[in-house]
Amino acid sequence: MKKEKERKHRLLPSRKTLLRQKQVLLTGVLLTALLLLLFGICSRLSAPDLNQPPRGTTAIDYTAFLAQVKAGNVLVVSLSGQEIVGALARPLTGDRSTPASQTKMTQQQAVTAFDAWYYSPGSDVPD
Repeated sequence: MKKEKERKHRLLPSRKTLLRQKQVLLTGVLLTALLLLLFGICSRLSAPDLNQPPRGTTAIDYTAFLAQVKAGNVLVVSLSGQEIVGALARPLTGDRSTPASQTKMTQQQAVTAFDAWYYSPGSDVPD
């Protein structure tokens, strides 16, 4: 009888060790699965379009811009690196080739409106 009790005492620590190892292994497997799931979800998200013009603006190519300058439709221009931001006297139509008919702004009104938009916190224009 004494030998059986001693054997049980010797087995108990090994069972605890085995149980502890199982817990550590299960924790590691679950954390790995969680990380893989998180990576899978994040990889399905699309990146933002960095070439999209800011809200409330219309992007045109340089040739169209020059045509607007020659037509006298450009009131205010700001140059920042290779970017040109400007205010037109009359907005462009859907085909962007000719200005839409609208009440014309004065030069001072355009400068004031452009400054208010350009320097506002939410204008999305680079500093």
